[in-house]
Amino acid sequence: MMRKNKQRLIYLVIFVCLFGLFLIFKNELVNLFQPKTTLLFSKTNQKDIIAITVDYNSQNNYLFIKDQNWYLKKDNQDYPANMEKVNKIITGFLNLKKEEIVASNKNRHSDMGIEKNKIVVKTKNQTVTVYIGKPAGPNSSYIRINQEGQVFLSNELTAELLSGDFQNQVENKK
Repeated sequence: MMRKNKQRLIYLVIFVCLFGLFLIFKNELVNLFQPKTTLLFSKTNQKDIIAITVDYNSQNNYLFIKDQNWYLKKDNQDYPANMEKVNKIITGFLNLKKEEIVASNKNRHSDMGIEKNKIVVKTKNQTVTVYIGKPAGPNSSYIRINQEGQVFLSNELTAELLSGDFQNQVENKK
């Protein structure tokens, strides 16, 4: 009888220790089994980007770099661009990750507002179109790259980022 109690006590201690280890290392275990997400454009550098076209609500803004400064082409005139907005778009583009795929069915794209708003980023080597859909939450939007069928969530680029004026208002007041 004493031997069975001793054996049960040993099993209980082992179970408590294993459970304690599980509680301590549960975050590491979750990270171990989650797929690693990498940046979609990790090989692209900010200096490689030479032009950006922003299509938002049927309004087209063409931004380009000239003499290491960003300009907005508007009515065949070149105006200094709003650098804060340009930098946010570039940073959002370079930090895009395909984390949570929410749809692969092209028939659902219109429900997510995927066709309306887009940015086209031109680098020295490639041109990438990023379609930005409706908000999917407080800080995220539906995203699709080029003509891929997959739609994923991203908090790096949102439709609100594409709205407003891309012309530098401070420069205009001079």
